[in-house]
Amino acid sequence: MSYTQKHESAVVTHDDIVAGLHQLGLPAGSSVLVHSSLKSFGYVDGGAPTVVRALLTVLGPKGTLLVPTFPFRGTQYSYLKSNPVFDVRNTPSLVGVITETVRQWPSARRSLHPDHPVAAIGALAEDMLAHHERIPTCCGLGSPFMRNVFNDGYILLLGVDNRRNTTLHAVEEAEDPDIFSSDTFIPTVIDWRGRSLTVPVRAYAENRSRNFPVVEEPLKAAGIMRMGRIGDAAVRLIAAQPMYKLVSEMLCHNRRALLADTAS
Repeated sequence: MSYTQKHESAVVTHDDIVAGLHQLGLPAGSSVLVHSSLKSFGYVDGGAPTVVRALLTVLGPKGTLLVPTFPFRGTQYSYLKSNPVFDVRNTPSLVGVITETVRQWPSARRSLHPDHPVAAIGALAEDMLAHHERIPTCCGLGSPFMRNVFNDGYILLLGVDNRRNTTLHAVEEAEDPDIFSSDTFIPTVIDWRGRSLTVPVRAYAENRSRNFPVVEEPLKAAGIMRMGRIGDAAVRLIAAQPMYKLVSEMLCHNRRALLADTAS
């Protein structure tokens, strides 16, 4: 069923989303990194653009909306191994229709990272995305994920859970050197002016299965994550910096705290 067809559940409107975000406690003027599933809401009147407009309404002119716009499905390692060409202007986001809608928003910017680019709209968009392609990894210091942490920003999970919380990789990068494979890839990036760049990046090791939902109960118990519902979608609002500190402590006590138990 397409997003423009009538859904059996109640219609979710712009005002419903705004009210739900206010109830959840998303502050005006903040920066927020959004991971999302449009279909989780049920039927949204106006589809993905309605969700984006509602987010921008709540954030206001001083706020900043960020979304992942990753150009691959499957593993990062396999994508980089395919020797891709990433065109910041034209390569679509493959992590959901809301992210692709943000990417194409008239005022949106997008970082030049070849496999973990982020798109942003708002007051700090340029600052959040600056020089992402210069860091040797995707989520470490200097990435939009870490800039959102340092900005006392938020992570908003719309209809998805912490399995989609990419900022947890940023914590891993800081605390666990075994996260990376030994390979460095050099994909091609086409920048906003059409210039071709080569951008060396390290990939995460393929043999690590994560259990990111393990953070849910600690985050709720500490009051770092608030939960609510908009339409049919369960929504989670996480304070990024307290989350980073809590998960860092988890990994200090047990480096494998975020890994799935793969023992048979």
